[in-house]
Amino acid sequence: MYYDLCINAEYKERYSDFCELITSALCDKYQIFAVNTNRKGTVNVNDTNNFKWIDIKLIFQNYSLKFLNSSNIDQKFMDWDKIKILTKLTVEATDSKDFYQFSNPNNALKSYDLLAVKPIGEKMFEMCLNDLAVDIITLNLDEKFNFSVKKHLIQSAIGKNVFFEILYSDFIKDNTKRSIFISNVLQLFEVTKGKNIIISSGADNYFDHRSPFDITTLFETIFEMKTDLIKKMVSENCEKVLIKAVQRKYFKTTTDVSIQDKMVIDDNIK
Repeated sequence: MYYDLCINAEYKERYSDFCELITSALCDKYQIFAVNTNRKGTVNVNDTNNFKWIDIKLIFQNYSLKFLNSSNIDQKFMDWDKIKILTKLTVEATDSKDFYQFSNPNNALKSYDLLAVKPIGEKMFEMCLNDLAVDIITLNLDEKFNFSVKKHLIQSAIGKNVFFEILYSDFIKDNTKRSIFISNVLQLFEVTKGKNIIISSGADNYFDHRSPFDITTLFETIFEMKTDLIKKMVSENCEKVLIKAVQRKYFKTTTDVSIQDKMVIDDNIK
C-alpha cells in the first residue's frame, strides 16, 4: 500500500486541481492520502479542521478519462474499501512559543488526523527533536542544514519514534534550490541511515506529483539509495506514522501497537 501524507491542493478554492491530483495519484496506485493545511505560529480555535467528506469513487469516475490508460484501472487495481483521505495540519514554527501549544492541544489541533511541525531554521529544528507531541517533523529543505552536527539529537529522536518528512515537489518545481535540497537529503540519509523518514509530495497539482516508481528511480539515481529502503518511505514508514498518530490521540503511549490499537486505527481512517 502506498501513501502520500501531504496533499496541498485546496479542495475548496481549487476543486478541479484537487480532483485531478487525487485521480492521478489513484492511477499511480496510491491508496492513503492526507489533505494538508498549513498554518503559521499558534493555532487558534478558528483553525478547526473543516474538511468535508468527499466521494473519492465519484471523483475518479469524473476525472479518470484525462489520464492515460486509466479506463482499466478501476477494475484491476481499485479497492475502494482501502482508499482513505485523512486530514493533516502542518504548523510552521519560527519561535519557541510555537511549540507550547502541542503540550496541551486545543480542539483545533485535536480535530486533525495528523499533526506536523515545520521548523524554520536550525535552532527551531533542534527544539523539534525534543518530546513534541506531533506525528511528523516536516523538513524545510530549501535552506541549508547541517544535520551531521545534530547527529546524536536526531538519532535520539528516532529512538523516541520521531518521523521526518521529505517533500519532493519543491525539488521538482524550483531548479535554483535543487543543489541545497540534494545536499540536505544526503546529510539526512547519512545521519539516519534512512530510518524514520517518509516521502510525501507536498504537491498542489498533478503535474508535480509522482508515482512510487518515479520516486524510487529519482532517489536511487540521485541519492544512490536501495530500492527496498525507498519503498518503505512511501509505504511501511507512513503506516507507522498513522499508528503513532492514533497512539497520540487515544493511547498517549509510544509502546508497540497491539491488535486492539490496529482496530482503532482502522476505525479512525474510515
